[in-house]
Amino acid sequence: MVDRKERERLSSESERAVSRPEARWRADYSKAQHQRRLARAAADPQMARTRAPRKALTAEEKAAMTARAANWLRLGQRIRITGSSPSIDGSNERRVGRVGVIWRLCSAPFADYVYVNLDLIGRERSEKVVFLELRDVVPIEDG
Repeated sequence: MVDRKERERLSSESERAVSRPEARWRADYSKAQHQRRLARAAADPQMARTRAPRKALTAEEKAAMTARAANWLRLGQRIRITGSSPSIDGSNERRVGRVGVIWRLCSAPFADYVYVNLDLIGRERSEKVVFLELRDVVPIEDG
């Protein structure tokens, strides 16, 4: 059990720690950031964390989608990304509209997903392989 003198010593140490200018600045900054977050949350009644992701596909829908894609789904097939899950802020992902090739097909548990090697655009120098749902890609002609 902490006695009275010990409580006074601990409180005086914490006051000394905050009395230094840099510690005081950090404490004030932390409080200001907290107030800004609260104000933003109050201004947006439908906060990002309350947004629902898009509906998951049932097993039957996945099987039907995989069967429809069987005509064109092969390694090296050129595709265009047409959709995506909404990001945290509710907007579509930045990859929508990008073009690439099917890099790898997935095994049974992820049969409705593919790996896509995206074409480089602009000043990109590194290869980008992304994991996408089949419902988010459409085939395009090789020409």
